[in-house]
Amino acid sequence: QIIVFGMDDAGRMKKGTTPILDATFGGPDAVMELLAMRLHQVGAASAEVVAFRADGAPWIWERLEWVRQRLGLTPSQASYGLDWCHAVHHVSLALAVLASDAERQRVFKKLRKWLKQGAWRKVLKDLIDRMVARGLDETAPAWTELNFLERHGEAGHLDYATFRRRKLPIGSGAIESAIRRVINLRMKGN
Repeated sequence: QIIVFGMDDAGRMKKGTTPILDATFGGPDAVMELLAMRLHQVGAASAEVVAFRADGAPWIWERLEWVRQRLGLTPSQASYGLDWCHAVHHVSLALAVLASDAERQRVFKKLRKWLKQGAWRKVLKDLIDRMVARGLDETAPAWTELNFLERHGEAGHLDYATFRRRKLPIGSGAIESAIRRVINLRMKGN
């Protein structure tokens, strides 16, 4: 599923416009072809910035550069970001293993703040220090979460402070809402 919409000066969907919701059962390549077509239809090549926001599925990130090139966007016209909720979810999953019940909420709040400030390396260091303090090696399940965060951080997908400063979305709430309303409530209903 994809959603394409024009953004206002605050990075939100422009009021009075209708977003394009689309989907295909054709697989990952078909989804990206559909995305490129829909972005072309709305004139994305002449946009100041096209903000791609997605969850952590590798198949998405492996194909977004193709979409950018297909549209003729310059690298500076494209902004890639991991959906905020997915990022903090992975922080939470790591903390479930690394922090006691008593401290988890306090630490989670602190790490969320750092992440929103764009300090993903600081978040990662805190989590790694907790791993070391607990004597957990590289086979511990929390490493999956840390590797996920590091991979997206190194790719520039966790630069939420810059996204916010540029008035770009930090999440993919529009598509999550559309999935809930269109797919889950209508298509999966009676």
